[in-house]
Amino acid sequence: MVRTWCGLALEALGRARESIDAINVYPVADGDTGTNLYFTVESAAQAVEAVFAAHAEMAAVPAAPGGGGE
Repeated sequence: MVRTWCGLALEALGRARESIDAINVYPVADGDTGTNLYFTVESAAQAVEAVFAAHAEMAAVPAAPGGGGE
């Protein structure tokens, strides 16, 4: 569920980041809030994928037949 949310959020921010940048006025009108949000969610999504991959590997290796003389 978290992986799905991260993917959907990243897609939505990718589509909307220029619009968000254009209306950015708080705390300063520097025009990068959409871009900053995108990069923040992108980093979070990468971390979620890394955790998922590590857990998948931990589950798959011991369950793999044939490598241990079975």
